[in-house]
Amino acid sequence: MSEDNACGAKANAPHDAEQPNSVAAKNRIPAVRRWRLSVLEDALGVIAMVGIMLMMVLTTTDVTSRYFFNAPVKGTMEILEIVMGLIVFLALPATQRRNVHIAVDFVINRLKGPPHHILAVLDLLLPLFIFGIITVFGWRIAWDAYKGGLGSSGSLNFPLAPFLFTVPLGGGLLCARFIIQLRHEIASIKGRGKSVS
Repeated sequence: MSEDNACGAKANAPHDAEQPNSVAAKNRIPAVRRWRLSVLEDALGVIAMVGIMLMMVLTTTDVTSRYFFNAPVKGTMEILEIVMGLIVFLALPATQRRNVHIAVDFVINRLKGPPHHILAVLDLLLPLFIFGIITVFGWRIAWDAYKGGLGSSGSLNFPLAPFLFTVPLGGGLLCARFIIQLRHEIASIKGRGKSVS
């Protein structure tokens, strides 16, 4: 090998060595974002589970106190109404990620290849559109409640804004999950789909 070729090879070696690392770094960025989203979804799911436990304990306590001691727990209905909405919207993103929503899938399961993924894309676009609207208007309603100091209409009269913000929070994360799954389905149509978590 000539001296010039040897020098050129040495000069290009670091550059060639950096390219795989840079590609790997770029590929890690979406994975890290998906991981962070999954952690947030799971955290909200835990809050939803705590809400379910709270509803069970509160309902049992209220019924017991009402019928055995003639002393119902004050504000039970207010709390249950608020917690029920909180449970639904905070649990939606993690439920969608695990694909455990109730679904009628006897048609889509019979399809293979691109037709399966095309129908899956359509199946994701519709809820993305609907929950996008819910998220936008949910944010507006929550913000108006925060600015106006809106409180519950019952005996407790606690502020509603913190609970109303769970609607755009859960809806927004659900839309983000829909978008991730849409990208996966579109990539699968093109023949380069990868698992999504």
